[in-house]
Amino acid sequence: GLVCGLPVSRSLGDGAAKRAAPGVLLPTPDVSSFDISAAQRFVLLGSSGAWKGGAAAGETAVQKLSAELARMDARRNEIAAMLSDDSRLALLAAGRVNALQRERDERACEGAVLADLSRSMAGGKQLADPPFALLLVRTLPPDDRAAVALHAAS
Repeated sequence: GLVCGLPVSRSLGDGAAKRAAPGVLLPTPDVSSFDISAAQRFVLLGSSGAWKGGAAAGETAVQKLSAELARMDARRNEIAAMLSDDSRLALLAAGRVNALQRERDERACEGAVLADLSRSMAGGKQLADPPFALLLVRTLPPDDRAAVALHAAS
């Protein structure tokens, strides 16, 4: 909702809004917690503007993000295999190696996938100041967790 014409999150700390709507703005946050199971590959958090389409918008975002992350992971693994194989690497021109490194760092990454999702949720427009925020938290698959635990123990 709005308080004095401002979204509640933007009106916190606003003295005029507190005076105009006493008792409406409270400093106590609404906090939820949940367990993440091994089946969940990511958590997508978004401000209220991201979900204007209701539950369908959330489901669509999760489906798109799941598909894009799978494609990104596959491409990132492909690039890593090319860049770590000395025999394949020797056959590539320096420009191609640089292009692969740039693709890995700029396109085959979570930030690029999230930017694409954000643009999609904004109706395909690239907005300088989108009316919502998104945060992606990826979880590690069980085999990666074991590798992290082994690395941490050594």
